[in-house]
Amino acid sequence: MASLEQLRRDGAVVARVGGREIGVVLDGDQPKAIRNRCPHMGAPLCLGTVREREAGTPGSYRFEGRRVLHCPWHGWEFDVRTGQSWFDPAKMAVRRYPVLLVEDWEAPQLAKKYPRSINARLDWPARAEPVSRSTSR
Repeated sequence: MASLEQLRRDGAVVARVGGREIGVVLDGDQPKAIRNRCPHMGAPLCLGTVREREAGTPGSYRFEGRRVLHCPWHGWEFDVRTGQSWFDPAKMAVRRYPVLLVEDWEAPQLAKKYPRSINARLDWPARAEPVSRSTSR
């Protein structure tokens, strides 16, 4: 889908695979593949940000040392390693996919530019489908 350099530059890449949007985001220097749909209300999850989770009480916050993908619409948080929701980990999760890193691979020049943390999207010509990029809800 993309080179590590492209992921570092753009923050994320989204491709439609088998009718589903799969996003690859960076957790530090590690790529993580996640379904690009928040189970809460269908937001394009990979438009969100990967950051350290904050916890605490009003006036007293701390970082937990765990990285989460933060939904751009309503702030739901998902563990980037497991896909589990912090809201309801027993019942709510996003699908994770394996990532294969290939040495000396060059991404095809089919990427299109989009705003925010997803600045690139790859559409394979035989499977290209229009995708709405609205972030407001």
